[in-house]
Amino acid sequence: MSRRLAVLILVMLIGSAALIAYAGNVHFVGGVSASSGSFVVRGDAAGLGSGSYTFTLNAHGKVTALCQNRGGSIAPGRNPISISSVTSDTFVSDSNGRTSVYLHAPDPSFMSPAPVSPTPKQAGCPNGNWTVIGLQAGSTYWTAATVKATNNANGANALTVSWTCFGTPESCIQN
Repeated sequence: MSRRLAVLILVMLIGSAALIAYAGNVHFVGGVSASSGSFVVRGDAAGLGSGSYTFTLNAHGKVTALCQNRGGSIAPGRNPISISSVTSDTFVSDSNGRTSVYLHAPDPSFMSPAPVSPTPKQAGCPNGNWTVIGLQAGSTYWTAATVKATNNANGANALTVSWTCFGTPESCIQN
């Protein structure tokens, strides 16, 4: 009887370890794309376990400012301006520990008012007599992005996925 009990306990421990190892294999199946220059992350997170998770997208890039002189002439700045776009949403995983994720960081060059306001010198305007009037539409150049998933029940980080980008989201490589 004690031998059967020992075997049963061993089987339960091995099964529990396998379940924990499987649940700990959190991964993201999907990718990034653009929608009018916006940064979009779409895919499935798997291996989460059941529960509610907050996914946060933090996208980084460069954008060109528009400079205007006193005569009304407009010219693009010569120095790219660093920008960040952060968005988050909450998703609930299914009984298999999966959830479909869709996060959208808008293209800052189409936002009004502009999310950054560099000085004429920072923007690379021709001289100090020019002013920055906004951002050049469609000039966003994405350089990196990270998605983090936080377990809402305990605050633990469940998943981190990063990309290095070379202009458009389609040119991003998952790290």
